[in-house]
This record gives sequence, structure tokens and C-alpha cells, in this order.
Amino acid sequence: MKDRILEAPIGYSLWSSLLNGQKIRAINQVMPVHLNLTVLDIGCGPGTNARLFYGCKYTGVDINERYIEHARITYPQFDFFVLDITKFDLPPNSFNLVLINSLLHHMQDKDIGQMFRKLSSHYMKTGGRIVISEPLTAPRSKILQKMLERLDRGDYFRKYEEYLALLQPFFVLEREYIYPLRISGIIGWQMLTMCLTLQRRLVDF
Repeated sequence: MKDRILEAPIGYSLWSSLLNGQKIRAINQVMPVHLNLTVLDIGCGPGTNARLFYGCKYTGVDINERYIEHARITYPQFDFFVLDITKFDLPPNSFNLVLINSLLHHMQDKDIGQMFRKLSSHYMKTGGRIVISEPLTAPRSKILQKMLERLDRGDYFRKYEEYLALLQPFFVLEREYIYPLRISGIIGWQMLTMCLTLQRRLVDF
């Protein structure tokens, strides 16, 4: 039942409205000035982050067709596509900013590695940046936070060091911000928001 509700654009938008303001503020803390950029928003949902990118050439992708239909109606000035993030095919050397907001904890390590390799070797411009915002797994002693993890749709909550291990083969950390996410005034989990730079293009896959 929970998944069906959140897979509907209205259900997802209502749920994310409790959280996304905090996430957007954190993203703005670490993200460079982003006017006149070419932006790829992976796992864009029903256009959750699109309002950040007025003045940019913005492309949002998500695997949920209903999300994309909603996003296209809400933000007709932007491009939205239904794509599998591990298999997508977009123009090469196109993006100087990639945003991944609360998606990686839904993905296995091998799929994240495949996605990062495609981004770094093919789709991102040299010197481009990637911004991620993800929940950190809570210590076992944090009973409420562990319970909230189990209620989340994501099965792959990770520690800080585990995110670094996934990112560092491809990107260099510029800045980070860790903060407690509050759900209706209750502290949920710690959120990690990072801005990283693609310093050199990998050999194409």
C-alpha cells in the first residue's frame, strides 16, 4: 500500500513536501552557482527539484512514467524523459552539473558504479560537478531512526565511508554538509549532501 501511494505523483509530492525543503536548502549550501548550466537530474520524480534550475538547460530523468507525465505538465519549459538510469542513452559530453537527490539508497553498489562510470566517461563535461543528497544509516542504538529506515522504500542505506568509496574512483570531493532531517519535528536520519568534481575524463566504457 505504501509503495502504491508513493508511486503516484500526488502521494509522492505530499510526502516529499515534508522533507524536500530541508534537502533543497542543503543542496544550495554545497552547489556552485548554477545559472546557465546544462543540468541532469537523475531520479527527478514528479519534478521535485526542477524549480532550482530556472535559467538552466535542465533535463530530468526517472523510471516512473507517471512522475514524468506530471513533471512535463508542471514544468513544460524543461525536458523530462522516462529512462532507466543504468541504461540511459543521452548525448555525450552534455552536462556540467548532475543532481542525484535521495536515489542512491534505492540502488545496489554495482548499479551505482555502472551509472557513475557512464556519467564520468561519457555524459559529463570535463570539470563538471555532481551533487548528491542521501540519508546515512543510523547506529543500532538509534531505535527510532532505524525504524524509519525500515519504513523507507530504499533498501540500501549506507555509512558515510561507504558513499565515499563509491564516489572517489570517479570524482573529487569539494564540499559536504551533514544535517539531521526532521520529519514533523522529529529527527529522522542524518542526511549527507556532497558536491564533487569530475577532474579528468575516464576512458570511455
